[in-house]
Amino acid sequence: MIVGPGYHTVASNVEAKNLVDSFAEEVNLDGLLMDAILDCAICGNAWIEKVYEDGRLVSLNYLDPLTMEQSIVLRRAPENPSLYLPKVERYVQVINGRVVASWSPEKIIHLTWNRPHNSLYGVGMVKPIERYLQTILEAEEDMGKIIKRYAAPKIAWMLENASKDTFLAVKNQLSTIQPDEDYVIATTGNTKISAEVIQIDPRSRFEYFFNHLMNGIMAGLECPITFLFRGDVRVSDASATAMLQAFDRKIRMKQRKFKRIIEAEIFRPLVRQEGLDEVPRLVWGALEVEKFEDKVRKWIGLLDSKIQITDTTRRDIENELRRDMGLQPLPETPFNEGR
Repeated sequence: MIVGPGYHTVASNVEAKNLVDSFAEEVNLDGLLMDAILDCAICGNAWIEKVYEDGRLVSLNYLDPLTMEQSIVLRRAPENPSLYLPKVERYVQVINGRVVASWSPEKIIHLTWNRPHNSLYGVGMVKPIERYLQTILEAEEDMGKIIKRYAAPKIAWMLENASKDTFLAVKNQLSTIQPDEDYVIATTGNTKISAEVIQIDPRSRFEYFFNHLMNGIMAGLECPITFLFRGDVRVSDASATAMLQAFDRKIRMKQRKFKRIIEAEIFRPLVRQEGLDEVPRLVWGALEVEKFEDKVRKWIGLLDSKIQITDTTRRDIENELRRDMGLQPLPETPFNEGR
């Protein structure tokens, strides 16, 4: 939802905008941001390598967040000498227990979802609800066992006057019977066999337990859309609107955060290395293009209005309309201005 609508760039300097747009197309920045922010939301962290050649930013490389670690050093806090704060010295990539690559901090873009104060790593959306999800998975497995017990309840077999050999023989016969087969038990002597079905109390109710877990998961995700789509949820229109508005504000907050990072870490080095000053701005969402019908309606409305316009302006408007419609412009003819 953050990068799904896409983005476009805005700048008064056409050269700076074209530079950033061409680089973004070359490295597929749109797809890279989708992968990075999705992993960031789930894992809490995402790392993007800035590839330099001869001191110039030439490409971007997305790194697997599950392989990235940070080498840190402790530094005294300037405002409190007795307090030590962690500082990243190197970023390292560890695969199969081996360090395969390392980077200085300025060559890595580290995106975080929620970063606690002074923490070097971010926390994703899944971490707060991890235990709830584990309980749900265990409960689903248990529910499968319960359903099987309802469908095929346990049977207690009682053998009277049975010797040990008869008991073992009957036990072996029962172990070979398939669920869809009838029971045929052979006994000897005075052995009598009877069976009693062990019934499970069907009054146990689990929906309240599952609702509690699901409500905890929805609250932890802070995503009301999945909550509202549940069939057993009933909320008023006003409550649903308030939840969606709060969610929209959260999305916009995340968009502002990532926008500033992208502009500072990617756009600024690109324009600076070309000697340009203006850094293009990233705007989330596709560029709105005026529809042809709306444009024609606007021009016609201006011509039909009672606003006093000069003959030159009227002629320019008519030529603009003709160009939009694929027609030749009006021929140049002398006329008196203002008539």
